[in-house]
Amino acid sequence: MTTSWLGRALDRHWLIYLVVCATFALHLGMLSVFPRIPVELDQGVFVKQGKRLAQQGLVEWKYNARAPGYIFFVATNFLVSGEDRLGFVRVAQSALAATTAAALYGLTQLAFTSIARRRRQVIGLLAALVYAVTPDYLFFSQTVWAEAYFIFLLVLAFCFLLRAFRQEKRWYWFLASGVLFGAATLTREFLILFAAGFVPLWLVLTHLPQWRAGVARALVFLLGVILVIAPYTYRNYVNLQAFELISWEGGHTFWMDTALALTPGTTKRALRPGLRKLDPATRNRELYARGFELVLAQPVTWVLVKANEPAKIWTDLESNLFVYGAALKLIVPQGAELWRVGLRVFWLVLLDLIIIGVVLAQDSRAKLLWAFYLLASIAAYFATHYQTRFRLPLAILFLPYAAYSAVELVRMLRTPGALATLDRKRILVAACVLLLVNWQALPVVAAA
Repeated sequence: MTTSWLGRALDRHWLIYLVVCATFALHLGMLSVFPRIPVELDQGVFVKQGKRLAQQGLVEWKYNARAPGYIFFVATNFLVSGEDRLGFVRVAQSALAATTAAALYGLTQLAFTSIARRRRQVIGLLAALVYAVTPDYLFFSQTVWAEAYFIFLLVLAFCFLLRAFRQEKRWYWFLASGVLFGAATLTREFLILFAAGFVPLWLVLTHLPQWRAGVARALVFLLGVILVIAPYTYRNYVNLQAFELISWEGGHTFWMDTALALTPGTTKRALRPGLRKLDPATRNRELYARGFELVLAQPVTWVLVKANEPAKIWTDLESNLFVYGAALKLIVPQGAELWRVGLRVFWLVLLDLIIIGVVLAQDSRAKLLWAFYLLASIAAYFATHYQTRFRLPLAILFLPYAAYSAVELVRMLRTPGALATLDRKRILVAACVLLLVNWQALPVVAAA
């Protein structure tokens, strides 16, 4: 499969070191491509609150409108740099991107333990390389949005969790993965559904019939999550004299998106004034109650309207580089139509490879974990809304399957009779899913 020099380079990890260094250089190089990123849209909130947190400290800082994880990261960078230097944040996120590439390589080795080591290394390199050069990831590592930081935590958390699963006697890996998932939940609150619900369920199911061992490991994992979230929940209790797990962003987003979906003619501007009149101590619960009241009044309409949000995972193939680059007036889409269409095709091909890779992969236990994460994401998008940038943390976890698909397809084409050995049921499933996805996605790509 490989020549002697390539095999030696793989065994000594020279190639992944090269990819990691190239990732850092490419992301850092975006400083010259976009020397100044306008602090607009949600970025302004992160910068403003990062400055306040750095100046006031956690005790005096009263903000709780968003999950605080990324604000902690921005504030830490401001404290280290000595002032509010956004350039320092961009360099730090470039370093996170390089670390993410290494973690993605490690995650691939843990996800495909049943295949040959050399082939597994090639798959990991390909996944890391695709991540390194994808324009969407390059662009977002230079903005003050939470994507680069959240992706770093998410990939590392998955890596630690699978490491714990493969080496079950070392309980501290479960604790460490729980800590990382807790940090990721403080950055994106919707992850609590996956971390506190689906991961423990996955641990129990994959240990059957020895369910007690699964429960024990799930409890250790949950302890790690609690160790991170509980101090911040206590901080909220001190400030509000009421229980609030992380922030009131969840209730706010759920109510607003539900009201927009079920009340024709309503705008965000019309809904916002009412938020200021709510008691901060009960605001989150009240907003959730209002949202559920609207849902119960029109349940069928709500389901039909909201079903379009998760479907955008495979129909909204626009590149984040163009969506947010144009919004920040860094890119003029009209002058780069070829690139725009090319990136849509890239995302569609990547989606097809992911589908094939998931169907062909043999380890059902690892696939179940990925399926649970996809299900948690779909539930979050269904309850609230989907944005183009939400694709990035979802896609990166499935890059190993896309790389596996590419390597396997090349191997089958080069090996006589390999295609005949494929399971016909798997081929049928892959064909049906590919037909469904491409039937909906191809018109979107053609519309570019």
